[in-house]
Amino acid sequence: MTFTRFGSYLVVAAAALLVAGCGSESESDSASSADGGSTPSHCAQGSGEYFSANRESGEPEFSVPKIQGWTQLTDLDSATIRLTVADPSLTVEGFTSNAVVLVGTSAVSGEAEFDREIASLKKIAVADSVSRQPSSTTCGYPSVLIDYRMKASTQEPMITSVTTLLVSVPGRPTSTTATLTLQSADPDDPSYISAKQAIIDGFRVTQ
Repeated sequence: MTFTRFGSYLVVAAAALLVAGCGSESESDSASSADGGSTPSHCAQGSGEYFSANRESGEPEFSVPKIQGWTQLTDLDSATIRLTVADPSLTVEGFTSNAVVLVGTSAVSGEAEFDREIASLKKIAVADSVSRQPSSTTCGYPSVLIDYRMKASTQEPMITSVTTLLVSVPGRPTSTTATLTLQSADPDDPSYISAKQAIIDGFRVTQ
């Protein structure tokens, strides 16, 4: 199956977030910020099928639900890009809606990690487009949802809508940050809205 162009700017955006976690804050700072969520936690339950992100030894397992029409792509798999899925029916002017899971390590976790990564994101997103929801937890780990806009890599200039779920899994000596990023050129499409919510709500973290 051939997909139209998608995700190059998405991957750059998500990878830039992970780079922000490579700082030198102390582990005590990490521990003090790990419990930042104040809204109810969620962790998907049920027996539905899932796409599992590639993982290295000792890492948590991150997975997203299989949504009808969304297909896994492996061309972009790397040490950082662990899972890519896309729906070719949700294509606008050569841009296909997609979801990417990236995984990286960080010297900090929780709110400290979120603040660092959001600061990095603001450098590459469309100006003044970054907004974050209140921190929460996903499967017991600190998480936060961020919405922003990006310039897409298409023949004609295009602004895409991006939603990112950051999940911080505290650890020693380093913590693990998972970045689930969904991007669309038509964010108001009912099919995309439904799929995006199902993927975010169904995101799983298991040790």
